[in-house]
Amino acid sequence: MQFRADIQGLRAIAILSVIGAHAGVPGMAGGFVGVDVFFVISGYLITGLLLAELRGTQTIAWGAFILRRLRRLLPALVVMLGCSLAAAAVLLLPGEVIQMTASSTFAATWSSNLYFANATADYFAALAGRDLFIHTWSLGVEEQFYLAWPLLLLIAARLRASLPSTFMVVVVAGFAACCWLTWQAPLHAFYQMPARMWEFAVGASLVVARREASSWIQAILSRRMTTSTGLLLIGTGVVWLHEGIPYPGVAVLLPVAGTALVIGGHTVSGPTNRLLSHRLMIWLGDRSYSWYLWHWPCLMLWRTIEPGAPAWQTALVVAASLALADLSYRWVELPFWKGRLHQLAPRTIVACASLAVVAIVTASALTLDYSSQRTSTAQNAYLEALGDLPAIYPRGCDGYIDRAYPDPCFDGNQSADRTVILFGDSIAAQWYSMLLSVFDQNIWRIIVFTKSSCAMVDEDYYFAKIGRQYDVCTQWRNAVIEDLHNYQPDIVIVGGDTRYGFTAEQWRGGTQRVVSRIAEVADSVLLMAALPSLDFFGPTCLARHAPRNDSLVAARQAAASCHTRVEGAEDRLVAGYQRDAITGLDNVHLVDLSDMICPDRVCSALSDDGIVVFRDDIHLTDTYVRHNAARVGQRLLALPLHAFNRQASAQR
Repeated sequence: MQFRADIQGLRAIAILSVIGAHAGVPGMAGGFVGVDVFFVISGYLITGLLLAELRGTQTIAWGAFILRRLRRLLPALVVMLGCSLAAAAVLLLPGEVIQMTASSTFAATWSSNLYFANATADYFAALAGRDLFIHTWSLGVEEQFYLAWPLLLLIAARLRASLPSTFMVVVVAGFAACCWLTWQAPLHAFYQMPARMWEFAVGASLVVARREASSWIQAILSRRMTTSTGLLLIGTGVVWLHEGIPYPGVAVLLPVAGTALVIGGHTVSGPTNRLLSHRLMIWLGDRSYSWYLWHWPCLMLWRTIEPGAPAWQTALVVAASLALADLSYRWVELPFWKGRLHQLAPRTIVACASLAVVAIVTASALTLDYSSQRTSTAQNAYLEALGDLPAIYPRGCDGYIDRAYPDPCFDGNQSADRTVILFGDSIAAQWYSMLLSVFDQNIWRIIVFTKSSCAMVDEDYYFAKIGRQYDVCTQWRNAVIEDLHNYQPDIVIVGGDTRYGFTAEQWRGGTQRVVSRIAEVADSVLLMAALPSLDFFGPTCLARHAPRNDSLVAARQAAASCHTRVEGAEDRLVAGYQRDAITGLDNVHLVDLSDMICPDRVCSALSDDGIVVFRDDIHLTDTYVRHNAARVGQRLLALPLHAFNRQASAQR
């Protein structure tokens, strides 16, 4: 096909959008649409080449096509994977290696999209998890599509089917499947090829649009504003879309339609085409594949080593990833694509590809082994805190994501005449051990209703793990409140996270509606105020700063680096909203323990008496909760709770 400078410029737009989103550039939250731009471009270019082969030879050499894809894409991918695993072995702790490199084998075999589609977290949640290779999901989608696409073109040619009609069927059916899956199974809609194939087919349609499309389509593509409108649609997606909007779904029309207009309108000269054809844009477009490969592991490794790094450091990391991309393009991509390694024999390509995959699998295992060998006893002691959970989790007390019915756990004396209930999300669940200590199990019946990530706020919200509104939480929360009538509790302790993205009015109104319903049933309600958090994982920070010898004294001295000053933090705002929400509810009390956990508004990963405070960035370790249960109990005993007075009398 004829070289098109504007398409290289469009590739530059796509990669800049993706990197802008991943680097956290303000106003570019929707930059992930750059992947959809790549899909449409790929469909246009690859289909053009396949149709040219089909017209010239009356067939498509499917095996040769797949070998070309291997030669073009696999070398740079394998080099990136190998270097990233080596860097992970040196820079990361064992737990981080497990978390951040688990997908390496799938990435090497172009199947990481299947791995992430069946994981427990979606794209945005996995980004937070910092998997080094999550970005390779798009390569899996593309290569799986091209396993079938040449065969479909051959079938259409043998049946003498109209190509525009064939492509239109794929576009319409694929888009319908995409919208349906986005509603029913968001993870599969995002990651699976069947929900994305129509985007490639849109690009394919442009190959025949000029020659065979209807006159009105050709008229649209011939207008001067076509390319500018296309870029405007892509830009709208970059600026407007975010993780709270179901995606791909209908929203994906913005980048797909925009890319189609840019590609289809290329024959009309104008400032937009001149911009896309600029030498810098072409240079970036040439390196877009390598830059896509390198930018994400560079960002994630740096953010793990230096959490909360300032923007200028992130910019330097992005620049470094571009430098690596340039080296990869010159010394890996080009030699296999157009250089001295271009004419490798098919058997050689297959053998090298197989060896490369085996090498990555081996390197993945060696990465964890090497990282573990470099970890000291002191570091391991801190890392154990990552699993320092309350006992309700192994008991199965915490509700599953899709569980809409109450399924409580019981402790204490089930025939007791007074009842305390713990109700909330995982932040509430962390206080479980405190209940067992503060409430005498001989005279109290203790009941636990918890469901992770389920807000104790009567408002709808988007839940990243399922990719849609968390309706199950609403159903569960309402069912639990109704169930409280069966227990007639003396005390209900309610708690929750601060990071649900509610507005001030939603916090106030939604909290008031939940707490007031509980207050109608319980004698007393204790609303646990929002707590501050770290901007890093406490145990990993402690382990990273600990010496690689077994000196616990030196380890504790190094722990001084692991703290966060939380002046004016989100928790104080939410605590204020909670205080407003309970105004006028005489039997509801706000319990604020923030000064205990973060004295003087400084949250430390390690307490003064050497106990790890946080098991991640926001949840307390169970050891810390048990250690401070008596102090929490004193706070609760100071409240005017009739049930506590009865407990004190019974104990006397």
